[in-house]
Amino acid sequence: MSKTEAYIAEIYALLCRSAMNKEYFGAELHRTQRLNDVLEILITVGTAGSGISAFTIWKFEPYGPWVWGALAGTSAILAIAKPIIQLNKRIERLTRLYIGHTDNHTSLLVVEN
Repeated sequence: MSKTEAYIAEIYALLCRSAMNKEYFGAELHRTQRLNDVLEILITVGTAGSGISAFTIWKFEPYGPWVWGALAGTSAILAIAKPIIQLNKRIERLTRLYIGHTDNHTSLLVVEN
């Protein structure tokens, strides 16, 4: 195998790895953003100041107060846990990784042609 063929083979290997990393970190970023959105919605729904807390369905015995209590309790626990989990830092890191691998993939596509 000549040097040129070895270089081309290395470029193709890097191209495949960068494409795979781009897809992986894109999927991880999407999944983490979705989890963050769900947590935000659950925290917002469960807060006492939300319009959902005024629904009369929560007053129906015997399950209404229990369901509202569980929802409010879960919301409070999630509000406390969210800063500890630090999803925003994970999203920032995954965004940087996704952008970096996308740049690498794009650069290798230019080199390939």
